[in-house]
Amino acid sequence: MGHEAILAGMGIVLPMRAAPRVSVIVPVHEGAGLLRASLRSILGQTHEDFEVIVSGDGAGEEVRREALATGDPRVRWAGFPKARGLGYSNRARAIERARGSLVAYLAPDDLWAPRHLERLIGMLDREGLDFVFSRPVLVWASGVPRPHYAPFDWTKGGPGPPRFLLACLSPTQVLHSTEILDRAGGWNDRFRRHGDVDLWLRCREAGARFGFLREPTVLRFPSYVFAAEPAGSAAAHHERLGQDLISGRLVLDELGWSFPRRLRGWAEDVVVVGRSRGPRWAGTLLARTLRGSATLPPGPTES
Repeated sequence: MGHEAILAGMGIVLPMRAAPRVSVIVPVHEGAGLLRASLRSILGQTHEDFEVIVSGDGAGEEVRREALATGDPRVRWAGFPKARGLGYSNRARAIERARGSLVAYLAPDDLWAPRHLERLIGMLDREGLDFVFSRPVLVWASGVPRPHYAPFDWTKGGPGPPRFLLACLSPTQVLHSTEILDRAGGWNDRFRRHGDVDLWLRCREAGARFGFLREPTVLRFPSYVFAAEPAGSAAAHHERLGQDLISGRLVLDELGWSFPRRLRGWAEDVVVVGRSRGPRWAGTLLARTLRGSATLPPGPTES
């Protein structure tokens, strides 16, 4: 238990800390075991001026206890009743409690490399941007990180990435200003799925200046890969790789494949993602990306 929690238990209230630069939103419904390693990857960041709001989307008491088990005063719990679909509106409610001028996200089944925030903030400040994101390293059922992922390999880093890339973008990779979030209208439950892509497109329509950091700073564990795997397999890989990131045994920048292996990996990306999500998923995202979100009605994956 942290010293501030101990003092609070004694009835001693410390003055409010100055507002942090970054508010990190961790949306969670279940999976308390995964949350431990995810929070550890946030608290191990080289950029330390942040707060963490674990946003419970109908989450149970076990998840709440795990969220507060770090004892770090920067970590707060915000529990809400289960929202529609993937709980996008509860992310908006969590952000209402945020104090930072920048917002980042970490899914509880993903991990950040130690310099994730440092690198994204550096690019945002250096280029005068509103919205930045990094390249992901995916982990499939084998538990071996895949250093190349087709959409991000095919795109040059820097300001002004192509719009199609927004359809491939997970919140775990993202850092944006609260100002652009407000201008775009924030998170909502308009769509049961793909609400994140909808938000990225609305940020673009609101005039956001985007930047793509080509260096990898996140490990992603796609749910569509682990859905058919034995219970606990994702958690075991998650814990092991989280420890490797923190200890320095795993450095994402040092990962790479030969060009022939990269070609095979790109083909695997298309097959595995397409097979797991189906053509309707691909069609909805493609249409939403090409046409924008402002006039696009709910696609076939929504109800």
